[in-house]
Amino acid sequence: MSDFFKNLQARRTVLKRTKVKPELPAVVLYIETLGGEMKRRVLDTKGGEHLINDKVMQSYYRVLPGSQAKELIAQHWASVSE
Repeated sequence: MSDFFKNLQARRTVLKRTKVKPELPAVVLYIETLGGEMKRRVLDTKGGEHLINDKVMQSYYRVLPGSQAKELIAQHWASVSE
């Protein structure tokens, strides 16, 4: 497992898309890893749930720093992160 995935914390890690791919949400909150499937469950800013495979996540997203993540969590996912 790469360092990228070791640093993900459920309901506390916010990821931002770094490359254009319209079918992927621009900003997501990491929720959980689906065991054995190499996929991650995430929520977009509108509360929509998405399953993104590890290869796509590593290629198209980066982890936002703590201060930006906290601001976005408070703005979009306050009820989820409690």
